[in-house]
Amino acid sequence: MDLQRPLEAALDAAVAAGEILRRDFHRPGGARGAGDKAEADLEAERLIRSRLGEAFPGWSYLGEETGRAAGRPGAPLWLVDPNDGTRDYLAGRRGSAVSIGLLAEGHPALGVVFAFAYPDDEGDLFAWAEGCGALRRNGRALSARLPEALGAGDVVLLSSTADRDPATNLRCTEPARYRSVPSIAHRLALVAAGEAAAAVSIFAPGAWDYAAGHALLRGAGAVIVDESGAEVDYGPDGASQTLRAFAGSPGVVGRLVPRPWPEVYSGPWRGERTASLARGRAVGDAALLARAQGCLLGQVAGDNLGALVEFCSAADVAARYPDGPRRLVDGGHWGILAGQPTDDSEMALTLARAVVGAGGYDEAGVLEAYRAWYRTGPFDVGDTTRAALVGYLVADSQANGSLMRASPLAVLAHSLRTGEAAELGRRDSGLTHPHPVGRPRRRARGGLRSGARLGEVGRRTGGHGRAGARRGRAAAVRRGPHRLGAGRAAERLPRAAPCPEPGGGSGRHRAPGGRHRHQRRGRGGTPGRGPRPERRPRAVAEHDPELPAPPAPGPPSAAALVLAGRRDGAGRGAARHRPP
Repeated sequence: MDLQRPLEAALDAAVAAGEILRRDFHRPGGARGAGDKAEADLEAERLIRSRLGEAFPGWSYLGEETGRAAGRPGAPLWLVDPNDGTRDYLAGRRGSAVSIGLLAEGHPALGVVFAFAYPDDEGDLFAWAEGCGALRRNGRALSARLPEALGAGDVVLLSSTADRDPATNLRCTEPARYRSVPSIAHRLALVAAGEAAAAVSIFAPGAWDYAAGHALLRGAGAVIVDESGAEVDYGPDGASQTLRAFAGSPGVVGRLVPRPWPEVYSGPWRGERTASLARGRAVGDAALLARAQGCLLGQVAGDNLGALVEFCSAADVAARYPDGPRRLVDGGHWGILAGQPTDDSEMALTLARAVVGAGGYDEAGVLEAYRAWYRTGPFDVGDTTRAALVGYLVADSQANGSLMRASPLAVLAHSLRTGEAAELGRRDSGLTHPHPVGRPRRRARGGLRSGARLGEVGRRTGGHGRAGARRGRAAAVRRGPHRLGAGRAAERLPRAAPCPEPGGGSGRHRAPGGRHRHQRRGRGGTPGRGPRPERRPRAVAEHDPELPAPPAPGPPSAAALVLAGRRDGAGRGAARHRPP
């Protein structure tokens, strides 16, 4: 059976339905509907059903919104979910998808999945049909190789509620990591495209939820099984139902099925959710959104890559990473996970959430958010930042920690005049770093403007939209080692011990006599992180001609005692202090 024409018709219908859904998604106040029913769902399915019915009269049809239309006996059967992930869609979150599958002779022979607003309004489109070539993603042919066993660097895709119970979900997916994606159809498509090792749904998915994704998986040589480990199948009328569904290579799904999935909590958020975007306020300009995404992703990626060379000398970095560290792997001095942010990006994310929650920059709210973050016990904190968050502003500190968290301000200030953007930077820096060296007008302006234009770097290197954001992020990463510990500042440190091997886990080397680039001391770390570096008063040479001369020594202030670890914020002696 030639499926080229049905594939083209399904693609056209999916894109047209996605346009209907995307327009409603951007309505002021959000998409119409409530619970798990959106008014645009019905409008989108009516369009799909009409187009497919006109193109292929006599074929059967089963859709979530409009029900069944019987065709001639033995005819192919369309299985359609016009908007898989409606609850997230109505909540104003991106990631729901149009799903169009075709059963021929009882098995999924064609699949089209269109995440129409993910990661931006350009969408994410997947298509495959038997006898029509390779699986395609946004028009490009793919050839994915899925792992037969889960490794520490693999990712399992879970529903958007996964973050409500991260501990149990991590137990269920170990040794891999997980990522939340609202639509099960989109999760299956991402696995087929090789972006993840596996996908899981624990909310009783059925035929129209996974038929299209099932076809895409077949095109990639992968499988989808139910809670018993049996491959998903379909009745003569297209009926299919599971309690839980698992997709990936046979070896991977076989390991995932027996995990304790019934223990996963998926109820309401426990405690206060940090921030939620307002319905109907999603950014419609795909290029603008891509630049913002590139800015924030560049922050986290550069931070994580820089952590791999923490305390390493420039010579060591150049020897191990001639082009700079490019691959996110476990390791570094702090033994962090691939992609895990350090305190710099944790504070940047804290700032971003505070801005979203308040609808703008509010100094008091941001400071309280920083203090709440500090109370969580981060594994590493800059000395100047730590002192400020327990009540002591260190006026003579020339540390640059406040500049390392500034990327959300670049996103916030993208439409502001230069002076207004610079003022945002000065206000935020002053919360923890009041010294003029950390807050000059020129540096604040340049940092915020370069951050806000990160996507422009990607566009100049060839590409727009998501591709531009990826290249912009890569450009930031290329600069990362010089900015994050492997450039001039690192050369001013005493020579460090050899860099830890990438993926080496705990990273148990120490920098004799050395200090962190932010003059940090840390809060003790977690078991297996390795010893902290020995203390040193400054991370830059005392004769540095670019910095003001240090003040003459005098009696230690309360802030100095905090920095030295001799007192905590309440004035008590600090048990973790070690004599310098």
